[in-house]
Amino acid sequence: MSGPRASSPPADDRLVNLGLVLLGAVAILGLLVWAAGETGALIASGEPTGVGAAGAARVIAALPSHIGDPAGAWPESVRGRLPGPFGFWALLAGMVAAAAGGGLAVAAAWRRLHRDRQAWPARAGARGREATGL
Repeated sequence: MSGPRASSPPADDRLVNLGLVLLGAVAILGLLVWAAGETGALIASGEPTGVGAAGAARVIAALPSHIGDPAGAWPESVRGRLPGPFGFWALLAGMVAAAAGGGLAVAAAWRRLHRDRQAWPARAGARGREATGL
């Protein structure tokens, strides 16, 4: 007799999960945009922008209209500290690549760990039978 079949989650759960994943991705991207600005300011001028969470949200909202000049999305008082467009976008691309690579590595390790945990009882049972000669 086999155990209960695993069923796929209801459509509502999948929609909620998709929404949570998208929300998380937007939050991470926002954090990376802020980090690229802060890092760029440190490299270009030697001092951070000092833009906090509320200011970072305004920067992220304004950035799409300042693609050619990302510094224009930051408050006017700190724009001079930021690198030019190439420096900002290069930093952001590097940070996104590092975050994606780290995320993929964690996902691969998680899958491997989960797979090994599921296979462990079967392997342990096989070793036990071999050891007892059954």
